[in-house]
Amino acid sequence: MSNSYHLEDSLADERTIAEVWQEEDRPVAFLWVTFSDLYNETVTYAQLRILAVHSSHQRRGIGGMMLRRAEEEAQVRGAVSLRSETATDNAASQAMHGKQGYKVISY
Repeated sequence: MSNSYHLEDSLADERTIAEVWQEEDRPVAFLWVTFSDLYNETVTYAQLRILAVHSSHQRRGIGGMMLRRAEEEAQVRGAVSLRSETATDNAASQAMHGKQGYKVISY
């Protein structure tokens, strides 16, 4: 897979994770993880592209549960790590990542 940021393109890679969290038959959260191979395909890492939780369902732990599941599934699919990026002004996302053990490595 190329380093495409397009969901449609990434779905051609069987390792891609795209999940929707539903409550009462309504989607309330979405997660999208892509995979990239480095060093002549000897190292695979996963990249969290999107983790969005509807405002009415935030602060309930849904994002953290989805992130933990994505970490586990990424490992099963061959990734040595799961990378995630968030905006410097997105305090809610930074807090959720921090609760899951993520550390800031660059700004």
